[in-house]
Amino acid sequence: MNPCPGLGPGSSTIQRQVRDGQRFRAVKVALEPGSLERSLRELGWVIEVKPPAGPFFLGLGGRAG
Repeated sequence: MNPCPGLGPGSSTIQRQVRDGQRFRAVKVALEPGSLERSLRELGWVIEVKPPAGPFFLGLGGRAG
């Protein structure tokens, strides 16, 4: 039995454990840099998103206004 429903192979939800033993869940969402910038802009943020390398993004900016 899976002690954390929704986790496991093929799931978009992952669980990570940090050094002090705390466990956190995160939801992986695949986005393109432009799509992420637009979504954040709609929420009141001005962020420039760049893909430095691999599957990760680097974002720099702040709240609009």
